[in-house]
This record gives sequence, structure tokens and C-alpha cells, in this order.
Amino acid sequence: MDEVAVDHPDVRFVMAHVGNPWMIEAAEVVYKNFNVWVDVSGLIIGSEDELTDPEARMAIEDVLDRVRAAFRYAERPNRFLYGSDWPLAPMPLYRDFLQMAIPEEFHEQVFRDNAALLFGIPR
Repeated sequence: MDEVAVDHPDVRFVMAHVGNPWMIEAAEVVYKNFNVWVDVSGLIIGSEDELTDPEARMAIEDVLDRVRAAFRYAERPNRFLYGSDWPLAPMPLYRDFLQMAIPEEFHEQVFRDNAALLFGIPR
């Protein structure tokens, strides 16, 4: 992605799933290239029962930690996009998961403004 983004600076790219499982590497690509965005979709999947099971909590915490690290590393909150991968996870639960991963001061940006900027949607 990095090489393609450098070779085509006028093209906008969206890297799915924050590059999972290579989230720090994806964050580096975002850090280096103003034409690359990442979406935060598809990071946890399952039914509400499965995702709220205490045994699943450790795996979810691991993903939260990796998303938080990538978000900090990229230093570009304006390049992260909300995505859910619905119906693979319940929307309210996934939204709550992402609200824990993304610092609150960037929620409006990640959940709405960045997509409007990327896709030219009037706000």
C-alpha cells in the first residue's frame, strides 16, 4: 500500500480493518501518506452473547489495545473512518467497542467527519 500510495499521490486509498493484524504497519502507512485512510471495521465479530461472554473479553481487550496503539502511532485522527462490517457484529455493541478504542475528542471526526471529507459528502 505504501509504494502504491507514493506512486499515485492523487488517488485516495482506504485500507480495511486498520490493516489487521498489521495495525502498526498500517498506521505507519497512514503517517507517511496523506492520501491513505484506514477504516476500523471488522475488528470483532460475533453475536451479542458471544461478544459479551467473559471469556471473549481478553481477546477484545487485545484488539482495543492494538487499535489504540495504531491510532496514536499514525498521528492522523483525520484519516480513521468508522466501519462496522455489519451484520458480523451487532451495531450498538461495535459502536461501543470503537468508542472505547478511539479517544472521545476524536469521536465526531472518526464517526462522521472523516468520511464526509474523504467522499465529498456535504455536512
